[in-house]
Amino acid sequence: MYHKSLAGKIFRLAVYLPALMFVACSANSQIYDQSGSINTLSVNLGDTFRKNIENNVVELSYCPDNTCLVFSGTLENEIELADFSLLYLFHASAYVYLVRDMHGKGVFVNNVRKEAESLLSEYNDGCKGDELDMISCSLKNLYGHTDFVVYGTRFDEGSVHKIQMNIKESLDKMNLISVGTYRERFIRK
Repeated sequence: MYHKSLAGKIFRLAVYLPALMFVACSANSQIYDQSGSINTLSVNLGDTFRKNIENNVVELSYCPDNTCLVFSGTLENEIELADFSLLYLFHASAYVYLVRDMHGKGVFVNNVRKEAESLLSEYNDGCKGDELDMISCSLKNLYGHTDFVVYGTRFDEGSVHKIQMNIKESLDKMNLISVGTYRERFIRK
């Protein structure tokens, strides 16, 4: 686990251990723990968010249309995977649905802003610079100390196309700027 302080590690372990033990006993499950980033994602993304555990591998999927972002890692790193998924969707994903729902409301980005800011502070060891530098550095810290894999999946004419994404590139400051600029166009409408 990669956290800013020992107290943070102990607190998160105490909060998540009972849920992890329950989930670990439920192989191949769609069960959501009721705390932390997984709860935030499930509450705010509804049925577009799924969690699956199979053979000690956790997959967190965001599927708003015929495409998905699938965040995959070991059960051992489930908390960090969920944190990374939330932060990636909040800061780096270009999915318009996260900024503006079908009714023109920015449900996800508005509802998870405080949690995203809090999570960034947990993973910002050694980060310096402006806000985007801190976001990029924090996401890279979190991603770089784990075994995460992120896939882009597309369901097209009865077939599934799954491609591993180059996540490190998408965490660069310039990409975060372009995603922010892209999203701004939809917020203003």
